[in-house]
Amino acid sequence: MASSPALCYTSTMRRFLTQPPSPIIMAAALLGLIIAIGATRIANFDIWWHLKTGSLIWEMKSIPSHDPFSYTASGAPWFNHEWLFELIAWFIYSKWGLAALTMLKLAATAGIAYVSFRSIVLLTSSPSVALWGTVLLLWSLADRIMARPFIITLLFTGIFCLQLHRFAAGRKRSLWEFVPLTLIWVNCHGGGLMAPMIVLAYALGESIQVRLHGPEPIPAGRRRHLWIVGLITLAACAVTPLGPMALLFPLKHFQMGTILSRTQEWLPILDPRLDLLMSQIILRVTLAATLISYIINRRGARMSHLLLTTLTCLMVLKGQRFGSHFMIVNLPIMFFNLKACFMRLKASPMASWVQLIAVATLSLCAVTFGVPLVVKGEWSKRMGFGAMVQFAPAPMVNFLDEHKIGGRVFNDMAIGGYLIFRRWPQERVFIDGRTPVYGDEFYRRYIEAFHLAHHFEKLNREYRFDYLVFKAKDAWELRHVHKYLWKHPKWRLVYMNCDGIVYLRQGPRFSELIKELELNRNPLMEEIEKEERSHPPPKFRRPRERT
Repeated sequence: MASSPALCYTSTMRRFLTQPPSPIIMAAALLGLIIAIGATRIANFDIWWHLKTGSLIWEMKSIPSHDPFSYTASGAPWFNHEWLFELIAWFIYSKWGLAALTMLKLAATAGIAYVSFRSIVLLTSSPSVALWGTVLLLWSLADRIMARPFIITLLFTGIFCLQLHRFAAGRKRSLWEFVPLTLIWVNCHGGGLMAPMIVLAYALGESIQVRLHGPEPIPAGRRRHLWIVGLITLAACAVTPLGPMALLFPLKHFQMGTILSRTQEWLPILDPRLDLLMSQIILRVTLAATLISYIINRRGARMSHLLLTTLTCLMVLKGQRFGSHFMIVNLPIMFFNLKACFMRLKASPMASWVQLIAVATLSLCAVTFGVPLVVKGEWSKRMGFGAMVQFAPAPMVNFLDEHKIGGRVFNDMAIGGYLIFRRWPQERVFIDGRTPVYGDEFYRRYIEAFHLAHHFEKLNREYRFDYLVFKAKDAWELRHVHKYLWKHPKWRLVYMNCDGIVYLRQGPRFSELIKELELNRNPLMEEIEKEERSHPPPKFRRPRERT
């Protein structure tokens, strides 16, 4: 009996030195990283108007086709291609609250990690490569994993690619499940249009492969099956509230130049404003490595892979938001092209266990400290349930409700979703995150209102704002706007907190409230005065008086 611990230890060490960890154990090492990225509090504003829309669909038993939420675009056509996600999200929220939405996001993150890991293992036969590839993917997605319909597109993109790789390897007999999956995908998010693009690109690549030297193409029957499934999924994309117009909706959106140039996720990948984002650095390195991998594996590269890479490269040129799609599609392909290099560096079982421990340590650090999102600065430290107060300004809206503050509001775009969630139908917003509803021209005027007082006053004369609501998160970036309003005789600051800022119009309607609530001290102005002592302030010009 005394020798049993020694024998057990010897057996464990022998296993450690002779047998690599199983793929399941290696995948389990990613759990901490998945939790650190997926089990986070809500940190986006759009989820709120999605939830309200889901509630509206549930109550009306129909999908709204015209804007009901704003007074500036009331009745304008609204092509809501995300209705199914909104309905599901509202049902989950109504039954189990915000914590359930966090769990849904966590499950989607785990699903993305799983299909990525499986894809890389399938194409490289190396769990160790798949382990590090999935770490790289999750890190690149850390700032894109949000409670938004977009996460459905990320998950389904990975599922489609995995199943295509399995089909090409002869491990699947058919792809008919793509048809119902496309119906779900395209009604949860406009990214569902990627379904036929991915399948048809793969089918075209395998058809071209027949005429090329290199890897053997898949059999003719399978190629025909790919084409048939691809065309059926293309037809399935028209089974939405938009009908066949769903296929043309992205073209209309891409014509909105102001919206695309002023929204971070639509910026080009080489835009200098993105230089410090870790996700963009990883994307740029992966993009270069993927192109180099085709040169290294020029004799063994598959044409279907090359067309998928070309497709996602074209998407990335349209905006950095598609960088997530590029990573999911191309990381397995890049490692496949570099497979010969990895085979030469084949790790011993002991080295596999060391890599496992290293990744598990990274996961533990991610849970403890977060994941770095910016080269110098922000880390993801939002683990938990519910929503961050900066993105769910409940105290500010409670303040509005308590003091019966209403009328026509001027709000910044981001906070509009939460105002809809809390105050509609009693109050309608000026603008919210549904930018196509408002159109490019209106969005341009909205942006200009933050740069010149003349444009703000022009909007004010047109819509006669009763009160102004801003999110506090951007207070410093908009400090010159707040300085202008602080000194303006028509506006009075009555609320300033970490969740929001409220101004009331000076006049009979709010005169008593202003006497009661007006703030005599403004910490933001004190910071501005400190800054202006060393730097001359940019001008937010007051309009000239009319004669």
